[in-house]
Amino acid sequence: MRAFMTDGRISLRQYHLGDEFALYEAIHESIVDLTRWGFYHAGFSMEDAVEDVISRISTWNAGEAYTFLIEELPGPVFVGNCRIEELERNHAGLGWWVRTSKTGKGIATAAGRLVARAAFEDLGLSSLSIYTNADNIASRRVAEKVGAVLERIKPEDDGRYCAVYDLKPEYLPCAYLRIKGR
Repeated sequence: MRAFMTDGRISLRQYHLGDEFALYEAIHESIVDLTRWGFYHAGFSMEDAVEDVISRISTWNAGEAYTFLIEELPGPVFVGNCRIEELERNHAGLGWWVRTSKTGKGIATAAGRLVARAAFEDLGLSSLSIYTNADNIASRRVAEKVGAVLERIKPEDDGRYCAVYDLKPEYLPCAYLRIKGR
């Protein structure tokens, strides 16, 4: 999997040691939104950030998952992450989060498109699934803008509902067929 991509507005790269400070800051800023959707926890510490970065690097190196740090240009400014996870033969999951102060700017959509295209090209995947809380309208809208199609709404064990989307290479917008950085 390529370790760097850009569309000129954002860049996506593999995590490196030293990213824990920017990660901690972004999560601390966004903790209310992140915990509402089941990500991270209210007491997220710098030690947690270090462990998270080490885990992202380790799973990348093992080929188990590929988490990209999203940076807004020209900064670059850390704004979140986008990941390929739950890899199976020809299928995987696609997910993202963007810090609260940077939402609503198309960053998650751009990152999702770039990472999805790279996953199809580099990993030979035939489909990606996107799982999001059914009440998370913003994330559901990102999934649709990326090109994914809603498959179903399914109940979760905690009483919430999950929106399950399917994304195939042919669903991606044509503008993202070739990615800078390749």
